[in-house]
Amino acid sequence: MSMLHLTAGFPVTEGLRILERSSAAAGFRFFNISGSEQRRVTYFSKLENMKRFFDLGVVGSSDIILFTDAYDVSIVDHWSVIAARFLEIGVDILFNGESELWPDIEGIPFIGDVSREDIREFSRAGNEGPYPFINSGCYIGYAGAVRELVDETLRVGYEHAIYDDQALVQYFCYMQKEDRSSVIAVDDTDRIFSTMSHSIEEYSFDGFTVRNHLTGTCPSILHSNGPKHTVRVFDIIERIRSICGTNLVLSSVMVGRKFLSYRPGAKRLSIEDVPDHAVTLVSERRGRHVFFTCEGRIVSFQPDGTVDNSATRYHEWECLVREGAGYFVIHPETNRYSLGNYVEGDLADLHTTPVAFRTILTWSDALVSRVLHWAWYW
Repeated sequence: MSMLHLTAGFPVTEGLRILERSSAAAGFRFFNISGSEQRRVTYFSKLENMKRFFDLGVVGSSDIILFTDAYDVSIVDHWSVIAARFLEIGVDILFNGESELWPDIEGIPFIGDVSREDIREFSRAGNEGPYPFINSGCYIGYAGAVRELVDETLRVGYEHAIYDDQALVQYFCYMQKEDRSSVIAVDDTDRIFSTMSHSIEEYSFDGFTVRNHLTGTCPSILHSNGPKHTVRVFDIIERIRSICGTNLVLSSVMVGRKFLSYRPGAKRLSIEDVPDHAVTLVSERRGRHVFFTCEGRIVSFQPDGTVDNSATRYHEWECLVREGAGYFVIHPETNRYSLGNYVEGDLADLHTTPVAFRTILTWSDALVSRVLHWAWYW
């Protein structure tokens, strides 16, 4: 048994490069099967490319294939972790799940005489997690079962002139309820795959681990189906993990459900509803903590109770220590200053959380660079 990672993408974009880098870091044998025709890959041509690949005869029926979309995916776990999770789940093919059925039923109401409304109800009834509907952009399975899927979806697509791969895959899995030649499941709780078209709010990053707070799982493969703005978050995560390893922890500082923030030029920290100016807490293993602004500046605490962002390195007035639930600036020659002295508002419900993806979307390139090179400034 071997394990391959396949994608189909042309032209080459930064999103495809992110996928290639993350696949290599995960130890996969990676193949872009878009072919030599150098044409833009479409939904249906992904299936055609898969058929051509199978026709080469280079994989056995018991080999494991991971297929992902090309432009909006990043892998955060080693191939062995992904393989172990797949084997533990114990199915022939596991599909990425998402919270809504796509494509819309209005656009494709029937495939042959099968109503896609029935497919939707079947999917909802058969999966208890929050992501019950198949997204065909990512899946993992035994090559023999995947080959059967590809052949049958192509046949149905040609027969009924339907060229949306996702609708065809949903139909195939629905029809398997009668003829279960393969055991097919949907990853409805993000055990391996995530999809973020309708659920970006559910994901966070702590400097190394990506977590879904709705399910409590840590998906191995991140998929930004739908709008592609999250691909920038994938790039940031891949760079921080590869350079910083497990040496730092990233957090947002919350007061209830609001964000501790710094606005350029302000003399005190503020508490705000949205993360546009949220500070990011960087913690290193010796127990020191530093605030970065979203512009990539260091927050400096002054003895008169004001703050600024003029420091270029971390000294006593930039580093916080944590005691219980509170943070303090401790200057060895003067005194001990509570973080509350520097904030407009009450810190009664102060706590930290991993940084939400929606917060990372507000990060400037300067902040990303500062995090990547954090050790240079201690």
